[in-house]
Amino acid sequence: MNSLVKLLSRFRNRKRYATFSDMPSWILALLGSQASFIAFGCSKFVLDVGDPYLKAVDKVGVGSAPALLIGALLLLTAGGVWFYGTLAARCSSLLKDRHFP
Repeated sequence: MNSLVKLLSRFRNRKRYATFSDMPSWILALLGSQASFIAFGCSKFVLDVGDPYLKAVDKVGVGSAPALLIGALLLLTAGGVWFYGTLAARCSSLLKDRHFP
């Protein structure tokens, strides 16, 4: 239990960065690579599910509860793709500016 408290106190007292440009390159590389994998996986899900969803809604209609729930899930997932894709692009542009001037 003592090691958990010590770990939590080290986490609370960690160095915090004001902007992305203040972060070291290795943190940007880790953050950007994870964000690009998440964006790829979510976009694959949206592309695989989105087209059959639109065809099914075209036949049945939007008024049913499952159609609205799946539509909301697809919309939230598309928002995640946008967020993580933008994060990956920002990290990539910062790394490119630092290492390839």
